[in-house]
Amino acid sequence: MCGLVFSININLDLDICDRFLKRRGPDASGHFFNEDLQAYHTRLKIFDLSDNSNQPYTDDGHNFLLFNGSIYNFKDLIKKYEIDQTSSDTVVIYKLIRKYGPKIVEEFNGMFAIVFFNILDNNVYFIRDRYGIKPLYYYKYKSKFIISSSAKLIAKHLDLDINDEYVSFGIENGFYDEFNHSPYQNVFPVKPGSVSRLFDNKLETNFYYQINKCTFYNEDFSELRDILIDSVNTRLIADRAIGISQSGGVDSSIISFVTSKSIDTKLKAFCFGSKDKQSEYFNAKRHSDKCGLDLINVEPKNSNKSFLDLVNDVIDVQEAPFLGTSIVAQYLVFQKANEQKITVMLGGQGADELFCGYKKYLYFNRFSVFSLFNVFYEILFNGYDFELIKKKFLRKKSSPRKFQYDFSSINNLSLQDLTYTSLPTLLRYEDRNSMAFSIETRLPFLDYRLVDYVNSKNKSNFIRFGFTKYILRKMFNGQISSKIIWNIFKRGFDTSDYFENDSNILFVNKYISSNKQYLPSFLSNYVSHTNQLKDWSIILSCLWYINELKDS
Repeated sequence: MCGLVFSININLDLDICDRFLKRRGPDASGHFFNEDLQAYHTRLKIFDLSDNSNQPYTDDGHNFLLFNGSIYNFKDLIKKYEIDQTSSDTVVIYKLIRKYGPKIVEEFNGMFAIVFFNILDNNVYFIRDRYGIKPLYYYKYKSKFIISSSAKLIAKHLDLDINDEYVSFGIENGFYDEFNHSPYQNVFPVKPGSVSRLFDNKLETNFYYQINKCTFYNEDFSELRDILIDSVNTRLIADRAIGISQSGGVDSSIISFVTSKSIDTKLKAFCFGSKDKQSEYFNAKRHSDKCGLDLINVEPKNSNKSFLDLVNDVIDVQEAPFLGTSIVAQYLVFQKANEQKITVMLGGQGADELFCGYKKYLYFNRFSVFSLFNVFYEILFNGYDFELIKKKFLRKKSSPRKFQYDFSSINNLSLQDLTYTSLPTLLRYEDRNSMAFSIETRLPFLDYRLVDYVNSKNKSNFIRFGFTKYILRKMFNGQISSKIIWNIFKRGFDTSDYFENDSNILFVNKYISSNKQYLPSFLSNYVSHTNQLKDWSIILSCLWYINELKDS
């Protein structure tokens, strides 16, 4: 993992660059400046711990590479293309793009944001991985161009205003439009799966990968387990210490189970929650003991910071608003992992979108007796609010900004979650929180081989007997505790008791009211029309906006 910035006709302020990129890459930094082009890179060493792969990387003095991410199959590419032996994926990327052009990224299995430029003809390519796991933003106006891992770095260089549409869209829909917008005006995300070329001040973009709707579905799942296991094992290659995010849920438990069968050493796993009956700690603990993992629990009551200070820390690293306090819990988990000297973490992001794990997918199994039983059971014990779900997902949109979910088929709904409504926002949360502590997160459920295989199936098979992700659960039944694999409750990082209590709500409301002058009208109207804000998406958006303007 690393941080990068490249500009044409824009002078880079290295103090600003370090402020937003140093935590992404604390191990080394480098720059290139000439009359027109400037580049800066910070490196987190994962493969090849020497300085040989420091960037901007070049071996001829006129082609240069800036790269953030990891290519897990780089050793296979070395053999296939007979590249001189190296322990660096950076060197492999550079040599392959220089020889074969950017189309070669179709063979990369990994996550990446790449800028490849030639100083003789000012030809620039920039490329983003298939699902947008690694961030990349750009600004272009006339002959000025800048691209970076950090949208806020760009905004600071150019004194750009906040994009209110991005913020208000997130509040109204429960996710952000990470595909088309950023938190700052005129700063845009590079599209996932795209290759762009900037030459002679003209920008051209093509897609080397897109998740497409299938018209014919294959019902054979015989290869699923092998592909999933290989996607996990592929992500266990690193020259730094590896850990696992272990929530006690299905996805993380599958990853830790597979990992335990592949690695002899005792890995550290990290969980969030108090040690009480409402927490998933006990499930995580039992599973970790069975898998031979060293479980380290993060208890919110042990934080030595006030809630507001903690939220402000997360606001700083996210560089964008967020919609719930579970993001604070995720931040604390990565903080604990950093304290334990972990540099690489495996997590389960992407499984709910790919395997239809959210409660809304029960709509496609709503007439099943078992489904109704599970829904009623959760209503009694976990507060399943069907009216809220129906209001959010099924009713026609009430405003131009309100997103309309596609319930015409389960595959279409899953495709929306993978490309727009869910995953891009969650990937942003994960990347910023992990990079705050210089940790590379790897996501086995987003191996493109697994995604393509699963998306070729009829996902109606994933909802059975009132269970989401039925295929996954059945596949690991008997190997993972039934208390996990057949648990219908979906908690994630449950922060309702720890962060969203009355005293914190009262405190943050006082703070927001005393700083109301910083809020735009669409947020100040919320404050004016209620005695106390209780919607955390609005509360957190107000806090982010206040911090942004105080920082300007």
